[in-house]
Amino acid sequence: MISSAFLRLSAITGDTQLRWRRGFFRLWLLVAIVWVGIGVYANFSGRPYFPELRIAVRHNGEIAALKPWSDEAKVLEAGAEGGISERQLMLVYPGGATYYADVGDDVPTQSSKLQKVTSYLESERTRIDSEYRKSCVETFLYLGVFPPLILLVLGAALRWVLLGFRSASQT
Repeated sequence: MISSAFLRLSAITGDTQLRWRRGFFRLWLLVAIVWVGIGVYANFSGRPYFPELRIAVRHNGEIAALKPWSDEAKVLEAGAEGGISERQLMLVYPGGATYYADVGDDVPTQSSKLQKVTSYLESERTRIDSEYRKSCVETFLYLGVFPPLILLVLGAALRWVLLGFRSASQT
């Protein structure tokens, strides 16, 4: 019933094809804007995950960044309990980091190691943040921008195919 009324109306006005094309483009535009908005919100509203770390400076000067549940971290914790090392919370790292300083080091050595650990944690924070941002942008492109563009291309291709089935008198 609705389609016959639409066909009668379009026969009077003669611009059915233009209306359908304009209507589908507006529908695509609306869906694309909503889709991209959801993609922006989903990808850029979060924060990166910073794992909790236990930090120690080995005797060769190398920094050991350990997960709290690792065996080496448990050894560091036991050393702090036994008075061999001292725990220091590092506030420069958002995930929470504990630095285990050697009690027997002199003040300049402690200061040097603390500066080295602080520098390491700042670089680690920057690395994690940049990797997170890069993955957000990639995910947004693949899931937020490409699907509406693919839908537009598929719609244009479908229109092109359907126009190929018109009779010679309709063109």
